[in-house]
Amino acid sequence: MRALKGFLLVYFVVGVATAVLLIFFPQMMADAKMGPQDVPSARYMATLLFAIATANWYAFRNPAKNVAVVRALISLSGMSVLLGLYNGLTGAEAWSTALGAVIFG
Repeated sequence: MRALKGFLLVYFVVGVATAVLLIFFPQMMADAKMGPQDVPSARYMATLLFAIATANWYAFRNPAKNVAVVRALISLSGMSVLLGLYNGLTGAEAWSTALGAVIFG
């Protein structure tokens, strides 16, 4: 249970940090190829990341009670890892960008 709570907490912190950067510094994130290239899309992505971070916080408080939320978050992070690997292997995305999804996912 401790490892699961650690995963949820790290996923929460990374999600909130990325969302804050996308809201306040969208051009910096676009230059680093870590988000959408235009400001409105970056801010829409930030709202989705905040929603996922909220679900992480909710599940972190009591993972045994919120099993469905935990399963959904694990599925989401697993799909993110698969997408990062696929994009990196096919060359659709530079490995430096794709590895973020692989490592943090």
